[in-house]
Amino acid sequence: MHNIAVFGEFLYWRPRNSEIPYAVIQNSNLPVVNPPVQVSPIALTDHDYEPAFRAGFSVSLGTCSSVTVQYTRFEATTADAIDLTGFPGLGVFGMTLHPAQNTSSNATAATASDFLSFDTIDADYRELLSYGPSHRINYVIGASYSNLEQDFSASYINNDTETVSTNINFDGAGLRLGLEMERYSRNRTMITYCKALSTILAGEFQASYLQGTGADPVIVQTAWEAGRIVPILEMEAGFGWQFHQGAYRLTAGYNFTSWFNTVKTQDWINSVQTNNFNSLGDTMTFDGLVARIEARF
Repeated sequence: MHNIAVFGEFLYWRPRNSEIPYAVIQNSNLPVVNPPVQVSPIALTDHDYEPAFRAGFSVSLGTCSSVTVQYTRFEATTADAIDLTGFPGLGVFGMTLHPAQNTSSNATAATASDFLSFDTIDADYRELLSYGPSHRINYVIGASYSNLEQDFSASYINNDTETVSTNINFDGAGLRLGLEMERYSRNRTMITYCKALSTILAGEFQASYLQGTGADPVIVQTAWEAGRIVPILEMEAGFGWQFHQGAYRLTAGYNFTSWFNTVKTQDWINSVQTNNFNSLGDTMTFDGLVARIEARF
């Protein structure tokens, strides 16, 4: 019997449903028509796979139960740019600017950057539901805290540079519930596993929007704050090996995680542009590889 386990996970995840369109080339450099007549692909920030990590430990409470504490850190940064190369005499339309203050009808270029991160701390209690020579099933119940951060900025370059910057921050805490299953080969060295976990967080979203230029740094400025219940669903499956009667384990799998009722940057910008702040909340997803090493003592 092992009393203590420590583990580390390498994550290679990609955020999805988080892209932000920020500019397009329109068919004229005359004053803005909204919506514009697009003549180019939409310029947007869209994250790719990024490395991250999870680490933690567990303590056995007996032959059938244990307590686990783990910390997860993920962050992703992306940037993009568009100009009039191949489109002489036209203009760049700023898609994140306020429509009543959009002075970038004849911008010659635009750039944007987007940063997204989350930190999660989980404390879980696990207890055995079913056990046999070839399988093990646990139920999981616990508590969770998460912080989600989104920072976006865009610049529209003309005689003066017009900028937009937004920030969205979420802090929430709640409960976790799930199932974990492992199946073993005949000699118990090979493992296949799957798990499904649900988390419900109660917390606050805070969002801000600022548009300005060098000559007038505050053209549009607003902020919003509201409470939200954020459900998170996580599914993972994979395979691995264990050695020395389970003292050392290596596993690899694929993870899908969905954050529901989440205020995203693109939705926040659209709310500012339309002056409609009702029903802010959408789904953001993460998926990718998980590689885990674990030692039990």
